[in-house]
Amino acid sequence: NDSGEQALIPLDPIQALLENPICHSVFLSSAIIDRAFVLDLGGFSTAWRFGADSEFIRRAVFGGIVKNISDRLYFRRIHPASLTHHHLTGFGSPERIRIQKIVQKSGLEIVTAVKSGRNPDLAPVAVGQTAELLYVCGPRPNWI
Repeated sequence: NDSGEQALIPLDPIQALLENPICHSVFLSSAIIDRAFVLDLGGFSTAWRFGADSEFIRRAVFGGIVKNISDRLYFRRIHPASLTHHHLTGFGSPERIRIQKIVQKSGLEIVTAVKSGRNPDLAPVAVGQTAELLYVCGPRPNWI
């Protein structure tokens, strides 16, 4: 791809995080992640409405084998009510900045531990009530 998109998602997520601990080194929406691996890492931080994906990616990269592929196809829809664009939760909002600081601090601590030869703390940063998953895919049940 000549558009420069490849630079956004590096093929080597570990190296990318070692060079820049707050970068997004894995494109979670196109990643295939084993459920057991997620559970072994303690899952996503459940205390936040957003930011848990960025926090999980940094733990996952150093907690197992996580790779990006060079070929991918991803569509995203941008709308004003999305968590990344809504005025209360969007990029630049006070709440997003607060959570980003926590996530970035955790990422820096993980990378610092790895670079110094210590085992990083890969536990979720913020644990809250577990989300109940009611529907995954396929034909919608009549109760939804």
